[in-house]
Amino acid sequence: MKNLLALLALFSLVVFTSCDEDDSPTDLDAPEVTAPAAQSVTVGESLDLTFNYTADAGFKSSQVVATGGTATVKTDGTAGEESGTVVVTFTAGTTPGPASAILTVTDNEDDTDDATAVLTVSASAVPTISGIPASASVLRGQSISDVANVTATIEAEDGLASFEVEVDGEVVNTITYTGETSATVPVDYQTTLADGGKVITIIFSVEDADGDLASFTHSLTVTNPPQVVLTNETDGIASFEGYDATTSTLTLDSENEYVLDGFVFVNDGQTLEIEAGTVIKGLPGQGSDASALIIAKGGKIMAMGTASAPIIFTGVADDLQGSIAADANSTWGGLIILGDGINNANSQSPANVLAIEGLPAGDARAQHGGGNVADDDSGTLMYVSVRHGGSVIGADNEINGISFGSVGRGTTVKNIEVFSNFDDGIEMFGGNVNIEGLVLAYIGDDAIDIDNGYNGSIQKGIVWTTRSTMETNDPTGAELDGATGDDESTTGTPFATPQLVNITWRYDEDVTTGRELTQALHLRDNFGGSILNSIVVGYDAPLQIEETSKSSSSWDLYVAGTLKIENNIFYNINGVTAGASFGDAVNVVKSGDLPSDADVNAFVTYLTDNNAVSDPSLGSGTAALTPSATVNTDLFDVTTLEANLDLEVLNYKGGVDPTAADPFFKGWTKAWEVLSGN
Repeated sequence: MKNLLALLALFSLVVFTSCDEDDSPTDLDAPEVTAPAAQSVTVGESLDLTFNYTADAGFKSSQVVATGGTATVKTDGTAGEESGTVVVTFTAGTTPGPASAILTVTDNEDDTDDATAVLTVSASAVPTISGIPASASVLRGQSISDVANVTATIEAEDGLASFEVEVDGEVVNTITYTGETSATVPVDYQTTLADGGKVITIIFSVEDADGDLASFTHSLTVTNPPQVVLTNETDGIASFEGYDATTSTLTLDSENEYVLDGFVFVNDGQTLEIEAGTVIKGLPGQGSDASALIIAKGGKIMAMGTASAPIIFTGVADDLQGSIAADANSTWGGLIILGDGINNANSQSPANVLAIEGLPAGDARAQHGGGNVADDDSGTLMYVSVRHGGSVIGADNEINGISFGSVGRGTTVKNIEVFSNFDDGIEMFGGNVNIEGLVLAYIGDDAIDIDNGYNGSIQKGIVWTTRSTMETNDPTGAELDGATGDDESTTGTPFATPQLVNITWRYDEDVTTGRELTQALHLRDNFGGSILNSIVVGYDAPLQIEETSKSSSSWDLYVAGTLKIENNIFYNINGVTAGASFGDAVNVVKSGDLPSDADVNAFVTYLTDNNAVSDPSLGSGTAALTPSATVNTDLFDVTTLEANLDLEVLNYKGGVDPTAADPFFKGWTKAWEVLSGN
């Protein structure tokens, strides 16, 4: 039953660490006492009540008083202990009605605190709960049902009314009954990765038909997995314990936390499998001391997370519970995937072989391309979140969140996130891999960067940028470039003609900083792809397109009908007025006197006629990237595009379905966590 909690009897009791009493404590916090949940007791019968306490100055003594009955301390706290429990036995009097047990704890500085257990003395039998252990321990990210089956038995002579589950003070499930005298409830709890290191208090309560209550408190300790360090080895992952030489495979499981120490390679012929819920952290460092995971050409990564158990890459400083600021970046490197697919660097020697950006020169494993294999397969990325990366290798040489070098369309990429990266979010250096489900937030430079003749598709994506998280003077929502190399020659083919479909670009400017130059879309060199069914909100300018004296440019590909910018919504952009023309907001970079003013005006008319300038009504908080349902009309028919792009027919614009119960990125992304304020 979804989110109905409880725990396994198999796991160890919570052990509280004892600390010696300070000889002369000063200015320590006063003790805090927490009472158990309200419950009932039958006339003349006894009930044990467990109070929890913390005492920075160390436990000294306790005393209890009662109303409606008598109370004695059954099990006292331990002298000098900074946390623990006191068990009180309450014996009901002979008169039904309200009752209480008040426990006072004194610490070694003679500071006190008390808590009241609210009770009811009942003339009839009270309900009971059994089958749930008092405490247990699980690994973060585990579901209790993954380890053991636990069933609560609830009974009430007067008939059951309800069964309720509360987790850390929040009611998560309530079951109502119609007078049954007994019931069994299978209980489960799915911990998250962020629960690691916490003790979660779960209270189960049952109420009978005449209002009597019984409750049971369970303490769930969620542990962090042990760390396994992975280093830069010449033979790649074959050096690590657990490598299967028969299949050339190493599996990283969620019962460990992995630390990248330097550039860790998956070599040609090797496969790295990563279980759902696994956390991989990189050590800090710049230049040759940076840490990154690199899937070399011919290697594979099989990272198949789920929405409830994503695979997370982050820096070692990130405990997933707020130990670093949301906008922290450069805490480690990033994820680099290299393939043998198609690029347009055919003037290189050897032909089409490129060294990936972000890695020191000299290692052949940092090269990609050369095989021109359209269906090249570098593995699978599903529900993968890459956070707080972007180490700097050298001048103008930073590690992107995820770099794809000549990655072919045989590779599966669905639901990936890059959050708070110093440089670009994702960069496509050639290749034709298709991406479905993309989240880019708090990116320091370009959110999407395309180079070297990339020809795949990116669909159902969101780009959320804020001024305070930008690290460069010329950040863009998408830098769409077809260049073949550092000289930005446009002679290489194929030209870059990817399809960017159903993307939401949202730029939130900090009011105190003033507007900076932020281009939503920068089209240059031989980029001739399409931007379709998308939403662009809040940038300084909608787009810049270049006409150059080189052999071909984005302007030339627009004239040829290859480049398309259609069926999109633009809003709240300088120079773009709702319901009017794009006007001077479009920046056409000319080569001499070309294109002519008449041609530029015709281009502006094309944009105005084929796109809307209107308010998509993006919300706030978790709805900040969700438009109104009015964006469900005037859509480009993606079935007219190449079948190999694997595009889904979506009935809305932008990356988030306004009619869906939840955005596709809920729960598994850091962006959702920030938007929801958790």
